[in-house]
Amino acid sequence: MALSLLQMLLGEALIYCRGSGHKSHQMCSREVHPFVWSCYKVIGVFLFGALVCQLLTDCCKYSIGRLRPHFISVCKPEFSALNCSTADDLMRYIVDYTCMGDAKLVHEARLSFLSGHASYSMYCMMYLAIYIQARMQWNRSRLLKPFLQLVVITMALLTGLSRISDYKHHWSDVLAGLSLGAAVALVVSALVSDLFKDRHIYTLPGNDYKKSDDYGSSAQVPPVKGSNLEEVEIK
Repeated sequence: MALSLLQMLLGEALIYCRGSGHKSHQMCSREVHPFVWSCYKVIGVFLFGALVCQLLTDCCKYSIGRLRPHFISVCKPEFSALNCSTADDLMRYIVDYTCMGDAKLVHEARLSFLSGHASYSMYCMMYLAIYIQARMQWNRSRLLKPFLQLVVITMALLTGLSRISDYKHHWSDVLAGLSLGAAVALVVSALVSDLFKDRHIYTLPGNDYKKSDDYGSSAQVPPVKGSNLEEVEIK
């Protein structure tokens, strides 16, 4: 999360220094600094999505209660009380047992599905990749933006894979966590945030279009004269 917050703060600072995309707003009869307002909108939505992702992850963990791969080593069951001497008992699923290990560790070992590290890291990095796509513009290189997005997504994937290698999660737990984090990031960025509010529209001469401000009101913009099909940027 720290990397995502730092990158978004840096991005909004660069946009503010260039003097584009920031407007002052009134809150409680007081004027809010444009940079503070922009950071509030971007980071506030990001933290809201993080809360949603964590809430869904905890709901899955505590409602399913899947055992982690290292559950037996943490539980330390009392094997002397288990009868595994006959051939029929070797393949029997044991449900009545007593854990001799630490109760807190045993409780944590029952929360395998889904992976919280995978879901949280994927949400943060996926949202950061979407932020880079929406905010970053550099015409000198076409590969810089996808390269940075590849780096942050790879970091999230490696975080999830590390949970498999240290036997803290099954592969399906990690896959479900990565999917949940990516889904929450996509939904929040598309439906809640205004990262893609600035867009290009194409209109024919003589057709009027309206420009919406942050409060939902609209202002009439005169039609553009020129060729049969022109590109107009709305900011």
